[in-house]
Amino acid sequence: GISIFVTDYETERFAVIDDHIVWHGSVNFLGKEDIWDNLIRVESDSIAAELKEMAFQSSCHHQQVDDVGETPFH
Repeated sequence: GISIFVTDYETERFAVIDDHIVWHGSVNFLGKEDIWDNLIRVESDSIAAELKEMAFQSSCHHQQVDDVGETPFH
């Protein structure tokens, strides 16, 4: 499964995979594409940890998705 963390405010757009691979940029991962979207891939435990700490230091809620086919947002 995957873990999805949703914040109540606008935050950095990034995805962390296996606490090591970071996809970071202006791409809205769950939304519409834009001509100015950009995205970089970095492999770094420390960058992944720093982004997670920065984003989740305020209020957010966690949703576990056990099956990739499930849709956690209604």
